[in-house]
Amino acid sequence: MLVKEVNLPVQEAYRHYLTTVRHACNNTVVKYLRNLGKVLHMAVMEGIIRQSPMEQITLKLDDVEKDFLNTSRVGETYY
Repeated sequence: MLVKEVNLPVQEAYRHYLTTVRHACNNTVVKYLRNLGKVLHMAVMEGIIRQSPMEQITLKLDDVEKDFLNTSRVGETYY
């Protein structure tokens, strides 16, 4: 797919693919879309496209509470 062909419906289809087929969580989807946005921004800077379609959407990471492993859980993880 050419960079010029990436538009808002393509981004939404990509988001849908990541969440349904790849079963990715929101934060993973946001990471992938931000990387796509970086590529599109580079295309704008190089004059390949006039405007990045990423400017039309907002991406927000979910807060994740991480638990620390205790000694017994470390043993379960590595053995």
